[in-house]
Amino acid sequence: LQIQLSKRGTELVIQDDLPEVTCDRVRIKQVFENLIDNANKFMGEENDKPKIEIGFHAESPDADGDKGDFFEFFVKDNGIGIQKEYHEKVFEIFTRLGDVEVEGTGVGLTIVKKIVETHGGKIWLDSEVGKGTTVYFTLPKIRM
Repeated sequence: LQIQLSKRGTELVIQDDLPEVTCDRVRIKQVFENLIDNANKFMGEENDKPKIEIGFHAESPDADGDKGDFFEFFVKDNGIGIQKEYHEKVFEIFTRLGDVEVEGTGVGLTIVKKIVETHGGKIWLDSEVGKGTTVYFTLPKIRM
């Protein structure tokens, strides 16, 4: 993705101590590629300092609310943001943001969600229009 990031002048910051996880390496690479590509696409033309950050938190609540079984990863941008009404819908197939024109089919986040869930994790986002988006997803520390 370096070419696309360079064209827009996007700074990519990756946390130094990302953990190793047991996973389908090709599929998790696809998750990160899709999230980074989406973040870059939705920066907005007026953004003069586009930035994407990748990181994790060592502990995230699992389905039962217990801490410690999952890593919580995030891909954060300072782009255009997503209206609240789309926060869940963006993970549905062929859903695209209403008034934003970008290349794509509208299936990327659906695929990302399926990959994360197949690995036993969850995915969600936090976003505010004009202030950027952070997509969070969890992966188990130990695969059973």
